[in-house]
Amino acid sequence: MEVKRYYYRVIIKCSSEDVDALIAVVFDLGSTGVEGVEDGFIAYYDNLADKDKIKKTLEASKVRLRESGLKGDFLFEIERFNEEDWAIEWKKRLKPVETGKNMICLAPWHEYDGDRTRIIIDPGSAFGTGHHETTQLCLEAVEELAHSGLKGGFLDIGAGSGILSIAACKIGFSPVVAIEIDRQAIDNASVNIDRSCSDIYLICGDLSVIRGRFSVIACNLTLETLKSRLNDILFLRADGGRVIFSGILKGWENELSDILHAKGIVDIEIFYKGYWASLVI
Repeated sequence: MEVKRYYYRVIIKCSSEDVDALIAVVFDLGSTGVEGVEDGFIAYYDNLADKDKIKKTLEASKVRLRESGLKGDFLFEIERFNEEDWAIEWKKRLKPVETGKNMICLAPWHEYDGDRTRIIIDPGSAFGTGHHETTQLCLEAVEELAHSGLKGGFLDIGAGSGILSIAACKIGFSPVVAIEIDRQAIDNASVNIDRSCSDIYLICGDLSVIRGRFSVIACNLTLETLKSRLNDILFLRADGGRVIFSGILKGWENELSDILHAKGIVDIEIFYKGYWASLVI
């Protein structure tokens, strides 16, 4: 019998001054992504999440936030829904999003006849559609690096839906390699890649299987993952190559830049969007 996959979303209503601290809390609890809404944000979790732990930790965070001088008077609600309901909900809410100077992210059912480069992504689990600020920061950096003349090999670490690889392929990088450890994400990326840019090499595994060096490497991951795999990532960078680090909460970017400085890397650009930061070296 087929087991249905389900998800949780935690709807948090809070003051603007509590947002950054609460986003850090939900990511520590394993959130797969957040969506900003009026008066707060929504955090998403997969079926492996511990609902009771999320509830207890958020309740305890009210006290900790107040002790640190923040308001700590937020409200939250946890909802569970299955994969079919997820897809229906996102189809209703998902809109085309323009990003960078010349790209637009679309779902397969969207119609568009403009001049922007079309990045078509089936939402799958809804993350990696181009709507999240961390993805937009990566897309903008990829486009800028392409315009600067970098058009060699491209490595997408933690490919998710495949959106960064598809964008890189569309604007001229070659070869393009996408690597991901999550099997469900691989299945979703495969659909998107087959639809848009079949020249991409899609790999399920970790960085130990990658051979060669790349002109541009994109890593839209958590800060802890970036730190733990930093040496491996830097080893895969070609001479004169660039690396895009994203998925970093604003306010935590200095933690990574300090580590890079200690490795002798001083040419670091930092970009911000919403609650998020990206670094380009």
